[in-house]
Amino acid sequence: SRLHDSNSKVNLVALETMHKMIPLLRDHLSPIINMLIPAIVDNNLNSKNPGIYAAATNVVQALSQHVDIVTELYQRKPHATEQKVLVVLWHLLGNMTNSGSLPGAGGNIRTATAKLSKALFAQMGQNLLNQAASQPPHIKKSLEELLDMTILNEL
Repeated sequence: SRLHDSNSKVNLVALETMHKMIPLLRDHLSPIINMLIPAIVDNNLNSKNPGIYAAATNVVQALSQHVDIVTELYQRKPHATEQKVLVVLWHLLGNMTNSGSLPGAGGNIRTATAKLSKALFAQMGQNLLNQAASQPPHIKKSLEELLDMTILNEL
């Protein structure tokens, strides 16, 4: 996969292409979602290259808007989902600014992060909060605020 490519220009084009493809393929991403998430998390969200980081963030945002990753994957592979998707959630919660954006990335991802948090909570329940307790306090607090915000918006 080009998402693992060591050439940053190739990697960036792969991420930008994936971002464009997600809305088109949303109903047919199930077979590759378990390979796509690790490729984005392990190689691209950790990138020091701001272009790659921003493109990876855009892909994560598109996935959370167009694919019900958690429900789709959790039922088949709960451990893998927790292992990979929680990394994304902790990253988003830990780096999100008060305005809801990520440093170096455009746009507000608060809504997408809230949707991901809610979906994980629906599948994991209290276990999500238990795992958040082992994260830095600001991450746990952000999660609790997003879950409260999401629950209040539904009432």
